[in-house]
This record gives sequence, structure tokens and C-alpha cells, in this order.
Amino acid sequence: MHRQLVAERINTLKQNDNTHSKQDNIHPETKTIKTILTKLQNYDTTVTRTDKSNSIVILPTQQYHSKIQEFIQANNFKTMNTDPTKNFQTQIRKTINSSKTLILQEAG
Repeated sequence: MHRQLVAERINTLKQNDNTHSKQDNIHPETKTIKTILTKLQNYDTTVTRTDKSNSIVILPTQQYHSKIQEFIQANNFKTMNTDPTKNFQTQIRKTINSSKTLILQEAG
């Protein structure tokens, strides 16, 4: 009896889920951003999130790229010939494995 009720409820939920369009599940802020993007599609603009707050910025694409270049130059970024990620990961694993004071909790 309980099994049948659960199965019926699952079927009802599936049917109701199919009657709602995907648009109904979109967050209001996402709808707003999509509306803005639609209105700006004829302009050469970039829409992006800010680093420090929950906001978006709309800039002419050329200005956006200029800001990125200014940031890179102001912070002395340098291009690397190889990806250092594996090297860093190896060093971190060695440090973790050799640590006598590190306490690891097993998952599960």
C-alpha cells in the first residue's frame, strides 16, 4: 500500500514537473541579466560580475580589455612557459605525507 502511494506521488511530481517550463525555474536576477544581454546584443559590450560584490558591470568590450591589461601590468604578472600546477601538487603531497602533526579525517 505505501509503495503504491509513493509511486503515485512520484508520478504526480514528474507530471507536474513537465508542465512547468524551464523559464519558471530561472532565478529573477538571471532573468534580468538575460534581458539586459538581449537589449545589448547589438552593442560591443561585456557584462561580467565584479570581484568584490554581488554586482555586475557593463562596459564597452574595448574598455574591459584595457582594464584587464592595466591590471596585469600594475601587478607585474609574467607569462610562464610551463604549467606549474603538477609541481605545486607534488610539493603539497610531500609536505602532507611528511607532516607528523597533521590530522586527517577519513571520509565516510
